[in-house]
Amino acid sequence: MSSALFLVQTPLHVQNACEAIPVFGITQSVFFIVHSKNNEKWLAQINELLPENVNTLLCERDDHDIEGCIKEYSERISHLKTYDFDFVFLGDARLYIFVDCVNALANKNTFLMDDGALTITTMHSLKTHGVYYPLGKSTNIERTEQIEKVKRKYGLWDMKHTPYNLFTIFDFPSSQAIRVVKNPLQSIRYTHTNTDPQSVLFLGQPLGNGRFCSNDMYNRLMERIVNYYSDKRFLYLPHPRETEEQVAQLKGFKNLCVIETSMPVEHFVMTLDSVPHTISGFFSTALWNIAKFQTGLHVEAFRIDSSNYDDAVLQRKSRNGFLSDFDANELCYEHFALRLKVIEGIV
Repeated sequence: MSSALFLVQTPLHVQNACEAIPVFGITQSVFFIVHSKNNEKWLAQINELLPENVNTLLCERDDHDIEGCIKEYSERISHLKTYDFDFVFLGDARLYIFVDCVNALANKNTFLMDDGALTITTMHSLKTHGVYYPLGKSTNIERTEQIEKVKRKYGLWDMKHTPYNLFTIFDFPSSQAIRVVKNPLQSIRYTHTNTDPQSVLFLGQPLGNGRFCSNDMYNRLMERIVNYYSDKRFLYLPHPRETEEQVAQLKGFKNLCVIETSMPVEHFVMTLDSVPHTISGFFSTALWNIAKFQTGLHVEAFRIDSSNYDDAVLQRKSRNGFLSDFDANELCYEHFALRLKVIEGIV
């Protein structure tokens, strides 16, 4: 019998955890779920995906209440130390809650699961710099000092780093630096036999509000893409983090139909009697998943030209720490081209 702790925050994390259970022969699981009140959609999807007969611990993330948040998860760590886990899996190596849990438990069988396409830049950093990425620090000096003070109070400061192995959907080999176990994603393997060649399903992403570009620029990009598919029915599936205001602006587009689902898109397309033959988007990991694990569909990614990013984004460091957001996205497109069509010159 093998036991495991899964540190998760998104539906994708849970999906990967469910895949790890049979691969690693895990019979007892504890899911430590980090939840933000700002994203109830994710919590609903997580609850739908959770396996039966697993123990769960819920931890609310509130970046505005540093003391309360750190106190809560430090108490969870004390509880988790009473277990003797054979494995520990984390869904995001940049989320301080997960990093502190992993370092406090110091389990030699710790595996980093995919957090979207971030794995691509993580492996680039490991190969180029010998580390996953530098430790993140807040640009707000007062906040940094407050975090350090609270972490010292609860014994979570300056802990020894626990090295990770990797459980991934991407095609990276094992090396001396990291052990790689392939994620087979059995839950979404599917062959589509009834597709609609006159329809396109586009996967939205929360790129506006200055995250990568302005809302107006995002709308202009979408307008070009809708025009690119002008002879087809265009279905737009919003990302859970897109705001209602952003989606409402797209609803005014001619030939664009917004659809909603509480399911991850990889599962959603498996439920359709007739699925759009073309699945497209920007750099959503779901594009890679559908291209690799499902057959019968045509998958496309639109590469965003540097001229369409906000100037600050071209210089801003990504969550990777070594790369700019733009360079990180370019790495994703390079990797995506191994399995799907990357379209250039449209956006």
